[in-house]
Amino acid sequence: MRGSRARGGAARRVGVLAIALASLVRATGLASPMAEGATLVASLDRLLERPGPALRVAVTALERGEVQLADALLAAVAERHSLIADHADLLRLELRVESGRYADAVDLGTHWSHSGSAVAADFYALLGRAHAALGDEASARSAWEYAALETRDRDRQAELRLAIAESVERSGNLEGTGEALLLIWTRYPGSNEAEYAEVSLARLERQQGHSLRGASAHRQRAEALYRQRENEPALAAYDQALALGLAGAEREAAQHGRAETLFRLRRYTEAARAFEALPPTDERRIQHARAVARAGDVLRGARELEKIGEKAKGNQAARALLLAALLREGEGETERARELYAAVLRRAPRSSYADAARWRLGWSAFREGRNKEAIGYFEALEANEKDPVAALRDE
Repeated sequence: MRGSRARGGAARRVGVLAIALASLVRATGLASPMAEGATLVASLDRLLERPGPALRVAVTALERGEVQLADALLAAVAERHSLIADHADLLRLELRVESGRYADAVDLGTHWSHSGSAVAADFYALLGRAHAALGDEASARSAWEYAALETRDRDRQAELRLAIAESVERSGNLEGTGEALLLIWTRYPGSNEAEYAEVSLARLERQQGHSLRGASAHRQRAEALYRQRENEPALAAYDQALALGLAGAEREAAQHGRAETLFRLRRYTEAARAFEALPPTDERRIQHARAVARAGDVLRGARELEKIGEKAKGNQAARALLLAALLREGEGETERARELYAAVLRRAPRSSYADAARWRLGWSAFREGRNKEAIGYFEALEANEKDPVAALRDE
């Protein structure tokens, strides 16, 4: 019985492919119109031996409107060539969605089995459209959530999040709509979707008589703007979040973000005050000293960094000492700079800061004609096979 069913399934596949090949004959002339049975199947087998050409023929068939041919070829490619089966299935899904065969599209979606596929986001986005067209908003949102998780493209994520928000609104859930729009407004500032979300949130706020964008939302938006290096808008968002009222760790995080943003904007005097007002950590003390130096008091900044280097541990100590050395060297205090570079080597000999120190020591020795000493430092760098200025580039 089992063998009979298997033979029946094979026969149906041959029948579908034979019909498809007949369309292929008309579309491309690859075989004689008089070809029959086994000859048709043999011709199709030869075509399918190489997935690339078969996929191209399928795409050409799609473009020409040869739907039956395209679908059959894509199914055969997916079955025979696992390496590109996900692409073939994506095209089959697109064919169904674009032709309005939404139930067939959903049925194909239930058989998607390509974990980790590079086209998974595209597949689930299309599947969401099919579910939405059938009125199954919950399944549509689920598919779009999967799609958003499968891509790192922030523009694409924003598009999918807006589709989810619109679906929630169609379902009549005003509270959920506000939450979905707020997520777009906070995570994807600067996008077209965020602009749409802002207008929609303002409308909902008027309807409900209260703001949906509180202090936490403004802080999250500020952080997203900071990551996108939109510094002026980020600073405004941090200021708004703090003005609306934050408490505890969230307030401290916003104050720290504001201080870093001021530093980026080269408003160093303000940045120094902002870092000084925060609970002290090695990182904040280093940033305060850097801001002081860049505001014009270079030697004071260097002294602060040296003190941090004496008391801190590990890479933070090495970083502070390296920065102090660079400041001393920039002020012409070469001997003190060399002492500090040597201290970096002692504190963290295998760090990127040590490599930067070796580079500076080697270059200084070379310029002063101490070639043997310079060669020693440069050979040590070559043995490490690292970029000697990587640590300096970030500062």
